[in-house]
Amino acid sequence: MIEHAQKIIQDLGLKRAVVRGDELRASCPLPTHADKSPSFAINLVSGKFNCYGCDFRGTSLLQLYYYLGRSKPDFDWDGLQTETGYKRKGVREREQEEEMAKSTFRTRNSWLSWLSANPQLAYSQYLKGRGVKTATIKLFQIGYNEEKDIVFFPCIDVNGNLIGWTERCEDWETKYRIMPEGAVKKEMLFGEHLIKEGEDNNLYVVEGVIDALIMHQFGFQVVALLGSEILEGQANKLINLASQVLLLPDNDAAGKKMISSANKRLKDKVPVSVIELPSKYKDVAEKGVTLRIVKEAIRNRVRL
Repeated sequence: MIEHAQKIIQDLGLKRAVVRGDELRASCPLPTHADKSPSFAINLVSGKFNCYGCDFRGTSLLQLYYYLGRSKPDFDWDGLQTETGYKRKGVREREQEEEMAKSTFRTRNSWLSWLSANPQLAYSQYLKGRGVKTATIKLFQIGYNEEKDIVFFPCIDVNGNLIGWTERCEDWETKYRIMPEGAVKKEMLFGEHLIKEGEDNNLYVVEGVIDALIMHQFGFQVVALLGSEILEGQANKLINLASQVLLLPDNDAAGKKMISSANKRLKDKVPVSVIELPSKYKDVAEKGVTLRIVKEAIRNRVRL
């Protein structure tokens, strides 16, 4: 049971977690609840969970995983329940449980109003100096938390479901961090919800969120990887969304990593081309990069 508890703690990024008997206690995992003392509990036998501080509750571990945007637990939950003498659910009952768990996307999407709050402050405090327009901020549902000085960049899938988000604060040592903690980054593409599927669908792929916002303002369909490597889940999405993938990597070692991962995961599955900006520019969001420069680079693209 301890092994299963440790896996749950790791998967969900639980803080202040302790195991007492068949109960796992931790701080509430909801980003909207600043739980400084552990108020959240999971029954490690039944999978039921409850927060005594904000009344966030549910009937299964599977529901909790889906609610927090994680992949299905990859351990033998039925096996644990058999060991502890808990009555296992039948096949039909488990199928119904999974359908109910998947429906929690609708509940999790309520976080969007919290994440996208204060777009004008996101503009004036951070994005104005990067050349990002207010209309773009609202379209991508970017928000700002004034108290913590954090900018939120939600990642929403093509069905309108919130998968996770990346956030930025000038005080952090790391430039960006993926949230909620433990979120499955390989499923996240910033800007995915704005991509229109079609037979002739050129999709530009960049590394960072600011690059994506600038490319969108230049008039291109674009998604950001939130990093330099195309992960397996991201690759599957790109293959399904695009008739052609056009990579616009940074002019550095990370950009080479992006090309290498595309060669590994996309080549021979979808047409892929690489666009190189003039060497004096690190990325498309750098001051001085214009639409004319980008179009010239696109004309000189190289097929992988």
